[in-house]
Amino acid sequence: MGRLYPVMLLAHRCVVRKQVKLRADIDAWFSWFEQRPEWEMLAMPNKTLAWDAARSCVALATFSDARQSDDDHFFPVRGFAAKGTRSSDVILNIQIFSKSEDAAHVTAELTRAFGHPGSTIQWYYTADGESVSVPLREDRRPMDAMYPFLGRPLAQFWDEYTASSASILVLIGPPGTGKTSFIRGFLQHAQHSAIVTYDPEVLKRDFVFSRFVSGSEDVLVLEDADDFLRARDKGLGNDMMHRFLSVGDGLVTTSGKKMIFSTNLENVNDIDPALLRKGRCFDVLRFRALTQDEAAHLAALAGLPVPQGQLSYTAADVLAPETRGSLDGAAARTRVGF
Repeated sequence: MGRLYPVMLLAHRCVVRKQVKLRADIDAWFSWFEQRPEWEMLAMPNKTLAWDAARSCVALATFSDARQSDDDHFFPVRGFAAKGTRSSDVILNIQIFSKSEDAAHVTAELTRAFGHPGSTIQWYYTADGESVSVPLREDRRPMDAMYPFLGRPLAQFWDEYTASSASILVLIGPPGTGKTSFIRGFLQHAQHSAIVTYDPEVLKRDFVFSRFVSGSEDVLVLEDADDFLRARDKGLGNDMMHRFLSVGDGLVTTSGKKMIFSTNLENVNDIDPALLRKGRCFDVLRFRALTQDEAAHLAALAGLPVPQGQLSYTAADVLAPETRGSLDGAAARTRVGF
């Protein structure tokens, strides 16, 4: 890439960079350039470099093929990711280098051909900043009947949270009670993109906060945040909590961005009170299992058999009856989005 800069500057007195994020089938991406003889392309792992000599224009696209992997390391993100996560669809982060007019023209061409990705999930899975960008799944939308304890329709709660000046929302409750589905539903409803991590070690580094403040994602999600939320009581994690409070409390402007924590802690008193301060925290939602009547109502709406034989059921018990009562199944449900 570095050798192309002098070539572009010989052709253009001023070279600009246009950036665009698109969603495409990777085979269709290759085919688009193959059908245009003015373009030459070099395909590399997780990126392509295309060159239009006539316009002295470079198109550098980076993407991740992680969603085509069977590696369980990428499994947790499937609770948010688009249906068919091992398909050939990818999110392309494209940089176009050329004179202003040509860069704008190529950007418009590609956007017409492939379209914007919609809401996306940027999942950080290592403390070194490695991440994968995947489309937000649009199926498996949560139903009001999963959350009778909410006291109002899901859409009403999500709209109130969006309109609030408070940035933090805490979801507390045992596995399988619908916390991840609730988060995904909020992102679907509001068409938000999010940064997601399951690893508190990631939060010890500044890059995720920088990305959240300056990037296009407007929600930061930290799931299974038990240790983080109660860390200060144990004398741990002060730096991490300070960073969150700084971002959530105005030292760094977040312009209406939201931060959502989910936890399996049983008591709200276990959560650091500094995080829950009025004006900073919108709400603490306590998720619970469903009664027999509530579970029967949910099953009927979902067109599933009415569960029998227990006094209470989680949403996962009702909606994934084949794994009911299985410890392995409970773990799997938690990871895939219930």
